[in-house]
Amino acid sequence: MGAGADAEEDLDCTEQTQRPGERLTGLQSLSFARGEGGNTSGDDLLLETGQRVSDTHGGPYPYWLTLRPLEIP
Repeated sequence: MGAGADAEEDLDCTEQTQRPGERLTGLQSLSFARGEGGNTSGDDLLLETGQRVSDTHGGPYPYWLTLRPLEIP
């Protein structure tokens, strides 16, 4: 994921190549600020879901990614 405007464009991307022969398809991204969507543990939360397809391992397989900022006490 990029920074600034690139990050917003990345959220709109429905397909990505992870490495040669491995793709993420049908991607949907949701972001939640603290207090939205059940997010009580971080300032921001990003949830990305889709399917993973591999030339070697087949698929599609479920894919999900959850990102939240690192909280350092």
